[in-house]
Amino acid sequence: MYNQFVERHKLYDVIHPESSNSVLVGSWVDVRRSQSGVMIVTVGAIAASGTVDATLTQDDVGDGTNAKAIAGKSITQLADADDDVTIIIKWRAEELDVDGGFHWLLMTITPATSAAVVSGHLYGSDNRYNAVPTTPYEEVVA
Repeated sequence: MYNQFVERHKLYDVIHPESSNSVLVGSWVDVRRSQSGVMIVTVGAIAASGTVDATLTQDDVGDGTNAKAIAGKSITQLADADDDVTIIIKWRAEELDVDGGFHWLLMTITPATSAAVVSGHLYGSDNRYNAVPTTPYEEVVA
């Protein structure tokens, strides 16, 4: 029972915590084996006049050549009054342009104007065919 989370959810990508005032981009990841998932964005302190945006983008080949937005998969812009929040962007396979062959996702977090402490995690859930490995984690404690 204790391993259920790591067995059901695959960690695809991480943007490690960082203080930044410019765009932070993850890696293109192939999510065709996941039926759904989440992007978790954690924001610490946002400096005065700073903003933070975050979005999920889809592509068909995983290099950004044909990248396009996924409707409704961007957060409402955060401002300096929005310190210390966690936001979840949920995604489902049917929200991607699967008929067009789109099954790659990219996580982007954009602190702008002033620095903000941010991080992001991209997970896939309800994975098909393969067991989900626990190797992306430094430690799994029961």
